[in-house]
Amino acid sequence: MPVPFDADASTAIVIRHGPPLPADFFPADHSRMSESAVPLSNTVTNDWIDEPGVVRPLLRLAAPVLAEQFLAMLVGFSDTILTGHYLAKEQLAAITLMAYVLWMVYGLFSIVALGATALVARYFGAGKFNLARVVVHQAFLVGAVVTLLGFAVAVPFGDRFIALLQLKGESAASAVRYFHIILPVLPCVMINSVVIASLRGAGDMVRGLIVMGIVNLVNIAASWVLCLGLFGLPELGWRGIALGTACGYAVGSLVSMGMLVFGKTGLY
Repeated sequence: MPVPFDADASTAIVIRHGPPLPADFFPADHSRMSESAVPLSNTVTNDWIDEPGVVRPLLRLAAPVLAEQFLAMLVGFSDTILTGHYLAKEQLAAITLMAYVLWMVYGLFSIVALGATALVARYFGAGKFNLARVVVHQAFLVGAVVTLLGFAVAVPFGDRFIALLQLKGESAASAVRYFHIILPVLPCVMINSVVIASLRGAGDMVRGLIVMGIVNLVNIAASWVLCLGLFGLPELGWRGIALGTACGYAVGSLVSMGMLVFGKTGLY
Protein backbone atom coordinates (compact mmCIF):
# COMPACT_ATOMS: atom_id res chain seq x y z
CA MET A 1 0.00 0.00 0.00
CA PRO A 2 1.45 3.44 -0.87
CA VAL A 3 2.94 5.38 2.04
CA PRO A 4 2.47 9.16 1.69
CA PHE A 5 4.93 11.64 3.07
CA ASP A 6 3.50 15.05 3.89
CA ALA A 7 5.65 18.09 4.61
CA ASP A 8 3.35 20.87 5.89
CA ALA A 9 0.63 19.69 3.45
CA SER A 10 2.32 21.35 0.44
CA THR A 11 4.30 18.39 -0.87
CA ALA A 12 3.42 14.73 -1.14
CA ILE A 13 5.79 11.95 -2.12
CA VAL A 14 4.41 8.48 -2.66
CA ILE A 15 6.72 5.50 -2.29
CA ARG A 16 5.24 2.52 -4.09
CA HIS A 17 7.91 -0.09 -4.71
CA GLY A 18 11.66 -0.54 -4.70
CA PRO A 19 14.49 -0.91 -2.20
CA PRO A 20 14.35 0.95 1.11
CA LEU A 21 15.52 4.56 1.04
CA PRO A 22 18.55 5.67 3.08
CA ALA A 23 17.88 7.17 6.48
CA ASP A 24 19.13 10.60 5.44
CA PHE A 25 17.01 10.74 2.26
CA PHE A 26 14.54 13.17 3.82
CA PRO A 27 15.90 16.26 5.57
CA ALA A 28 15.49 16.37 9.32
CA ASP A 29 14.00 19.84 9.11
CA HIS A 30 10.87 19.48 7.01
CA SER A 31 10.14 23.19 7.19
CA ARG A 32 13.27 23.97 5.14
CA MET A 33 12.10 21.54 2.49
CA SER A 34 8.68 23.13 2.23
CA GLU A 35 10.12 26.63 2.02
CA SER A 36 12.41 25.76 -0.86
CA ALA A 37 9.87 23.65 -2.70
CA VAL A 38 8.18 25.18 -5.72
CA PRO A 39 4.42 24.63 -5.83
CA LEU A 40 3.30 22.53 -8.77
CA SER A 41 0.98 25.26 -10.00
CA ASN A 42 3.96 27.58 -10.48
CA THR A 43 5.72 25.16 -12.81
CA VAL A 44 2.99 25.05 -15.49
CA THR A 45 2.16 28.71 -15.92
CA ASN A 46 4.01 29.11 -19.25
CA ASP A 47 1.81 29.58 -22.26
CA TRP A 48 1.90 26.33 -24.25
CA ILE A 49 1.90 28.28 -27.52
CA ASP A 50 5.35 29.62 -26.63
CA GLU A 51 6.76 26.20 -25.73
CA PRO A 52 9.41 25.51 -28.42
CA GLY A 53 9.68 21.82 -27.56
CA VAL A 54 6.08 20.92 -28.40
CA VAL A 55 4.11 23.26 -30.60
CA ARG A 56 6.73 24.48 -33.02
CA PRO A 57 7.90 20.98 -34.01
CA LEU A 58 4.26 19.95 -34.28
CA LEU A 59 3.54 22.82 -36.65
CA ARG A 60 6.66 22.04 -38.68
CA LEU A 61 5.40 18.48 -39.11
CA ALA A 62 1.76 19.32 -39.78
CA ALA A 63 2.05 22.35 -42.07
CA PRO A 64 3.62 20.51 -45.06
CA VAL A 65 1.04 17.73 -44.80
CA LEU A 66 -1.79 20.25 -44.72
CA ALA A 67 -0.37 22.02 -47.77
CA GLU A 68 0.06 18.66 -49.52
CA GLN A 69 -3.62 17.81 -48.98
CA PHE A 70 -4.58 21.22 -50.31
CA LEU A 71 -2.55 20.59 -53.47
CA ALA A 72 -4.23 17.20 -53.90
CA MET A 73 -7.58 18.98 -53.85
CA LEU A 74 -6.25 21.62 -56.25
CA VAL A 75 -5.83 19.05 -59.06
CA GLY A 76 -9.58 18.78 -59.57
CA PHE A 77 -10.11 22.47 -58.84
CA SER A 78 -7.83 23.63 -61.65
CA ASP A 79 -9.55 21.26 -64.09
CA THR A 80 -12.91 22.67 -63.02
CA ILE A 81 -11.76 26.25 -63.67
CA LEU A 82 -10.47 25.34 -67.13
CA THR A 83 -13.65 23.46 -68.01
CA GLY A 84 -15.92 26.23 -66.76
CA HIS A 85 -14.13 28.88 -68.83
CA TYR A 86 -13.71 27.10 -72.16
CA LEU A 87 -16.05 24.12 -72.41
CA ALA A 88 -19.78 23.48 -72.22
CA LYS A 89 -21.89 23.07 -69.10
CA GLU A 90 -22.19 19.34 -69.76
CA GLN A 91 -18.42 18.96 -69.35
CA LEU A 92 -18.54 21.17 -66.26
CA ALA A 93 -21.01 18.80 -64.64
CA ALA A 94 -18.80 15.86 -65.59
CA ILE A 95 -15.58 17.34 -64.20
CA THR A 96 -17.32 18.23 -60.94
CA LEU A 97 -18.28 14.60 -60.52
CA MET A 98 -14.87 13.27 -61.56
CA ALA A 99 -13.14 15.47 -58.98
CA TYR A 100 -15.03 13.54 -56.31
CA VAL A 101 -14.07 10.27 -57.99
CA LEU A 102 -10.39 11.24 -57.80
CA TRP A 103 -10.82 11.97 -54.10
CA MET A 104 -12.37 8.54 -53.70
CA VAL A 105 -9.38 6.95 -55.43
CA TYR A 106 -7.02 8.67 -53.00
CA GLY A 107 -9.20 7.44 -50.15
CA LEU A 108 -8.89 3.91 -51.51
CA PHE A 109 -5.10 4.01 -51.27
CA SER A 110 -5.15 5.73 -47.89
CA ILE A 111 -5.86 2.27 -46.45
CA VAL A 112 -2.33 1.29 -47.46
CA ALA A 113 -0.77 4.69 -46.82
CA LEU A 114 -1.89 4.99 -43.20
CA GLY A 115 -0.52 1.59 -42.29
CA ALA A 116 2.75 2.32 -44.06
CA THR A 117 3.22 5.60 -42.21
CA ALA A 118 2.57 4.04 -38.80
CA LEU A 119 4.84 1.02 -39.26
CA VAL A 120 7.67 2.88 -40.98
CA ALA A 121 7.63 5.47 -38.19
CA ARG A 122 7.77 2.71 -35.56
CA TYR A 123 10.71 0.86 -37.07
CA PHE A 124 12.56 3.90 -38.37
CA GLY A 125 12.35 5.59 -34.99
CA ALA A 126 13.63 2.43 -33.30
CA GLY A 127 16.59 2.28 -35.67
CA LYS A 128 15.34 -0.93 -37.31
CA PHE A 129 15.90 0.29 -40.84
CA ASN A 130 15.77 -3.15 -42.45
CA LEU A 131 12.28 -3.70 -41.06
CA ALA A 132 11.27 -0.23 -42.25
CA ARG A 133 12.36 -1.18 -45.77
CA VAL A 134 10.37 -4.41 -45.53
CA VAL A 135 7.29 -2.38 -44.60
CA VAL A 136 7.75 -0.18 -47.67
CA HIS A 137 8.07 -3.20 -49.94
CA GLN A 138 5.00 -4.82 -48.40
CA ALA A 139 3.08 -1.55 -48.79
CA PHE A 140 3.84 -1.58 -52.51
CA LEU A 141 2.69 -5.18 -52.70
CA VAL A 142 -0.59 -4.45 -50.94
CA GLY A 143 -1.02 -1.32 -53.05
CA ALA A 144 -0.58 -3.39 -56.21
CA VAL A 145 -3.27 -5.80 -55.01
CA VAL A 146 -5.63 -2.90 -54.28
CA THR A 147 -4.87 -1.48 -57.74
CA LEU A 148 -5.70 -4.79 -59.41
CA LEU A 149 -8.94 -4.99 -57.46
CA GLY A 150 -9.71 -1.44 -58.57
CA PHE A 151 -9.15 -2.41 -62.20
CA ALA A 152 -11.26 -5.54 -61.75
CA VAL A 153 -14.18 -3.41 -60.56
CA ALA A 154 -13.69 -0.27 -62.66
CA VAL A 155 -13.21 -1.86 -66.09
CA PRO A 156 -16.49 -3.81 -66.26
CA PHE A 157 -18.57 -1.64 -63.93
CA GLY A 158 -17.15 1.88 -64.34
CA ASP A 159 -19.86 3.01 -66.75
CA ARG A 160 -22.58 1.69 -64.46
CA PHE A 161 -21.01 3.43 -61.49
CA ILE A 162 -21.13 6.77 -63.28
CA ALA A 163 -24.74 6.08 -64.27
CA LEU A 164 -25.57 5.57 -60.59
CA LEU A 165 -24.37 9.12 -59.93
CA GLN A 166 -27.31 10.44 -61.97
CA LEU A 167 -25.43 12.05 -64.85
CA LYS A 168 -27.39 12.06 -68.09
CA GLY A 169 -26.71 12.57 -71.78
CA GLU A 170 -23.52 14.32 -72.82
CA SER A 171 -22.46 14.86 -69.20
CA ALA A 172 -22.47 11.11 -68.57
CA ALA A 173 -20.63 10.42 -71.83
CA SER A 174 -17.98 13.03 -70.97
CA ALA A 175 -17.51 11.55 -67.50
CA VAL A 176 -17.06 8.08 -68.98
CA ARG A 177 -14.41 9.34 -71.42
CA TYR A 178 -12.55 11.13 -68.63
CA PHE A 179 -12.74 8.04 -66.43
CA HIS A 180 -11.29 5.79 -69.11
CA ILE A 181 -8.37 8.17 -69.70
CA ILE A 182 -7.56 8.45 -65.98
CA LEU A 183 -7.94 4.75 -65.22
CA PRO A 184 -4.55 3.65 -66.68
CA VAL A 185 -2.67 5.94 -64.27
CA LEU A 186 -4.26 4.30 -61.22
CA PRO A 187 -0.91 2.61 -60.42
CA CYS A 188 0.74 6.04 -60.48
CA VAL A 189 -1.71 7.32 -57.87
CA MET A 190 -0.88 4.26 -55.76
CA ILE A 191 2.86 4.88 -56.08
CA ASN A 192 2.46 8.50 -55.02
CA SER A 193 0.38 7.51 -51.99
CA VAL A 194 2.74 4.77 -50.79
CA VAL A 195 5.94 6.75 -51.32
CA ILE A 196 4.64 9.91 -49.67
CA ALA A 197 3.28 7.91 -46.74
CA SER A 198 6.56 6.03 -46.30
CA LEU A 199 8.67 9.18 -46.40
CA ARG A 200 6.29 10.78 -43.94
CA GLY A 201 6.80 7.87 -41.56
CA ALA A 202 10.56 8.43 -41.80
CA GLY A 203 10.05 12.04 -40.75
CA ASP A 204 10.30 13.62 -44.21
CA MET A 205 7.17 15.74 -44.45
CA VAL A 206 8.34 18.06 -47.21
CA ARG A 207 8.88 15.73 -50.16
CA GLY A 208 5.21 14.79 -50.34
CA LEU A 209 4.45 18.50 -50.69
CA ILE A 210 7.04 18.74 -53.47
CA VAL A 211 5.53 15.76 -55.31
CA MET A 212 2.00 17.17 -55.20
CA GLY A 213 3.32 20.54 -56.30
CA ILE A 214 4.88 18.90 -59.36
CA VAL A 215 1.65 16.99 -60.04
CA ASN A 216 -0.26 20.26 -60.05
CA LEU A 217 2.24 22.11 -62.21
CA VAL A 218 2.28 19.37 -64.84
CA ASN A 219 -1.50 19.00 -64.68
CA ILE A 220 -2.15 22.71 -65.13
CA ALA A 221 0.39 23.14 -67.91
CA ALA A 222 -0.54 20.00 -69.85
CA SER A 223 -4.29 20.45 -69.44
CA TRP A 224 -4.31 24.03 -70.66
CA VAL A 225 -1.94 23.31 -73.55
CA LEU A 226 -3.79 20.20 -74.73
CA CYS A 227 -7.27 21.58 -74.14
CA LEU A 228 -6.70 24.85 -76.00
CA GLY A 229 -4.15 23.62 -78.55
CA LEU A 230 -1.35 25.98 -77.55
CA PHE A 231 2.16 26.01 -79.04
CA GLY A 232 1.02 24.33 -82.22
CA LEU A 233 -0.36 21.23 -80.51
CA PRO A 234 -3.79 19.86 -81.49
CA GLU A 235 -6.80 21.28 -79.66
CA LEU A 236 -8.19 18.27 -77.79
CA GLY A 237 -10.76 20.01 -75.63
CA TRP A 238 -12.24 17.71 -73.01
CA ARG A 239 -9.80 14.89 -73.77
CA GLY A 240 -6.93 17.31 -73.29
CA ILE A 241 -8.01 18.05 -69.71
CA ALA A 242 -8.15 14.35 -68.86
CA LEU A 243 -4.79 13.70 -70.53
CA GLY A 244 -3.22 16.60 -68.65
CA THR A 245 -4.42 15.19 -65.33
CA ALA A 246 -3.07 11.75 -66.26
CA CYS A 247 0.29 13.29 -67.18
CA GLY A 248 0.44 15.04 -63.82
CA TYR A 249 0.00 11.83 -61.87
CA ALA A 250 2.42 9.93 -64.11
CA VAL A 251 5.19 12.51 -63.72
CA GLY A 252 4.50 12.72 -59.99
CA SER A 253 4.96 8.97 -59.60
CA LEU A 254 8.33 9.12 -61.38
CA VAL A 255 9.49 11.95 -59.14
CA SER A 256 8.31 10.21 -55.97
CA MET A 257 10.04 6.96 -56.92
CA GLY A 258 13.22 8.91 -57.59
CA MET A 259 12.98 10.44 -54.12
CA LEU A 260 12.50 7.02 -52.57
CA VAL A 261 15.32 5.29 -54.46
CA PHE A 262 17.91 8.07 -54.37
CA GLY A 263 16.84 9.80 -51.16
CA LYS A 264 18.69 9.80 -47.85
CA THR A 265 16.10 7.82 -45.89
CA GLY A 266 17.36 4.47 -47.20
CA LEU A 267 13.85 3.04 -47.40
CA TYR A 268 14.29 1.45 -50.81
